Amino acid sequence: RYPPIQVPKVEGVLKFKAIVLNDIHVQQKYLFKASKDCPEQIGCCDAKSGIPELPELQAGYWGAPNSMCDIPPYTFEKAVQLIKEKETDADALFVLGDLSSHDFVYQDEDMIERTNRFVFDTLKGNFSIPIVPVVGNHECDPIDYFNWDDPNSFVRRKIFPIYSRVISP
Repeated sequence: RYPPIQVPKVEGVLKFKAIVLNDIHVQQKYLFKASKDCPEQIGCCDAKSGIPELPELQAGYWGAPNSMCDIPPYTFEKAVQLIKEKETDADALFVLGDLSSHDFVYQDEDMIERTNRFVFDTLKGNFSIPIVPVVGNHECDPIDYFNWDDPNSFVRRKIFPIYSRVISP
C-alpha cells in the first residue's frame, strides 16, 4: 500500500484534471483471428498474415497482447467511450502522438492521414473539452522524419489540418 500523497498548497496556481493518451497505434487493417505472429515481426494481425488453425495463434477480437499487433479501431472507440463515462470532470485532453500502427513499412500517406482523422474525429465526437495534439514519430511520412523548416512537409500538409479541427494554430 502506498502512503497518501501530500500536495502542498500553492497560492495562485490553477488546478485542472487532464486525460492523457499516448501511443494509441490504431491498426486500421486489424483482422480478428488473423495470425498474431508473422515472419516480418511487424504488421501482424491483418489479412496478409493469414488465419492460423490454432486459436492460440490468432488475434483476439479486442486486440492481441504480447504480439506485434496494434489495436483495432473499434477497441479505441470503446476505450474512448469508457473514458468519457468515467472521467466526466476532466478539463482537457492531451494526445501525445503515435496514432498510426507500427506496420509503417506497409503504410502510405493516406493510411497515416486516415488514422489521424479517425482518432481526432472519435475524440471530438465524444469530448467537448479542449483537445491538445502533439506530433509523434508515427504522424510523419516517412516515419521518424519531420523537417520543421519545410512548409510542404507531410505533417504540415496532411496532419496539421486535422489538428486544426481541435486546436487553433
